[in-house]
Amino acid sequence: MTIYIFELILILSFAFIAKDLVFKKYILPFIFIFFSLVAGFRSSSVGEDTYHYIDVYDKISQTSLINIKFHGIDVVYDTLYGNDLRIEIGYFLLCKIVHMMFTDVHFLFVVVALITGLLFYKFIKDNSLNIYMSTYVFLCESMYMQSFNLMRQMLSISIALQGYKYIRSNRLKEAIAIILLASLFHSSTIVLLIIVPLAFIAKTKNPITFLVSTFLLFIFLLPVLGFLITKYFPRYVSYFSNNYWMTDYGPGTILLWFAELTLCIYLITCYKKNRIKEENSEVLIIVMMIILYIGLSILGYSISAFERLALPFRAFLILFFPLSFNYINFLKPFFECILYLILGILFIKYSLTPTRIYTPFWK
Repeated sequence: MTIYIFELILILSFAFIAKDLVFKKYILPFIFIFFSLVAGFRSSSVGEDTYHYIDVYDKISQTSLINIKFHGIDVVYDTLYGNDLRIEIGYFLLCKIVHMMFTDVHFLFVVVALITGLLFYKFIKDNSLNIYMSTYVFLCESMYMQSFNLMRQMLSISIALQGYKYIRSNRLKEAIAIILLASLFHSSTIVLLIIVPLAFIAKTKNPITFLVSTFLLFIFLLPVLGFLITKYFPRYVSYFSNNYWMTDYGPGTILLWFAELTLCIYLITCYKKNRIKEENSEVLIIVMMIILYIGLSILGYSISAFERLALPFRAFLILFFPLSFNYINFLKPFFECILYLILGILFIKYSLTPTRIYTPFWK
């Protein structure tokens, strides 16, 4: 736990000694590199799925590129009881490239952690209104700790998030290409394509029209998503009929959901009353990302796979909190302190779980 406390103290200390420009340009990259190295240097006992990643890496290293077998857009890397074990081609090729240079799987962890961390840094640098708050949210809310377990999905999400700046500049083709590229590392990230039609709907500049249209779009896309999963990603079909893990949200998470929904309503109200300029329609997009995250998380109570689908939308909390506080004019320092306190407590609580007891791989 000591290393996690040090990370928390590190980010808190820079809030007092670093000016925004200095923090953004010189200090923040090194903080993310440090976070990434902590994640990358973890031993096989840290994280629920770390042993699985080791096993997959070993089997991929033994798979010949000459006799490679495809199943849709996935690569077959092994068989078990007559069934093909498949993985996305992007992750397969990454493992192959790393193995050409390093046979030890822990170098894969370091490479993935560095790519993921630096891409999250770039996402924050390019889009956040408060880079310090966004970094704190990244560390404490869930994104960082999730990368210890859901390594492949977090890598995919960090790539997909790079498309958001193109959404903001209305370069939708580039955004689609980046999200599709990200889905080659974890198929679930393809759900972020919903942000493209949302960008069109947001141009109506009417929050009620936007919300209603988005919900209707989401209801329409659910069966489409089911069809795509069945046809192109059949190995994920069982995730929607079997619960492979228990979804359990504590009071802290539920309290945050309540706060997040309250802030969503507040931002929509501000937009409707023209306290937010109409050209800032991206506010509506981020609000909908948070609503989708909470909605899918609630569905995760009954079908745990929805919790995984919620994760790409959850990443937008990194932008959502700074955006929300940018429009809060009353008791702003008080509410910021409450946010930091709750997130800090959740971070420490998560770090105390048995699978987060930290040891480096060389011990």
